[in-house]
Amino acid sequence: MYLHRICSQNFRAFGDGTTAPSLDWELNKGMNILIGENDAGKTAIIDAIRHMLWTTSFEVVRLLEQDFHVVGSNRAETLVIEATLCDLSPEQEAAVLEWLTYEKDGSRSLVLNLQARRQPPQAKRRARVDTITRSGRNGSPLRGSGARKRRG
Repeated sequence: MYLHRICSQNFRAFGDGTTAPSLDWELNKGMNILIGENDAGKTAIIDAIRHMLWTTSFEVVRLLEQDFHVVGSNRAETLVIEATLCDLSPEQEAAVLEWLTYEKDGSRSLVLNLQARRQPPQAKRRARVDTITRSGRNGSPLRGSGARKRRG
């Protein structure tokens, strides 16, 4: 299995595609090299992958208000990160069967879509970020549906 594609809107340096570029990076099977100037978004790409795979090297996996893209004085209310994993082994496919996306060419991939919304503070509640991870492109499964909710 390998990460074939990572996309993001309103995550850190990446905007919604209108006011600032969104992330849409297709990776090659094997080694990929990420090069860029300071503040170009290299760390944001790595962290987007970590959030999709729910791993941050033994740290807590949680989106924060600071992860939402800022344009001027406005912070985005929602963000999306989507990852496509291809070439799953039969054992890997069996483990995530209800989450698989069936491609037009007959192949299967695992498309994970994380959607997050900032929730402002209310009365005695502090601000928080609600997230949901679904399978399928744009969080809309073609067949089967898996979803996991997290609240931060």
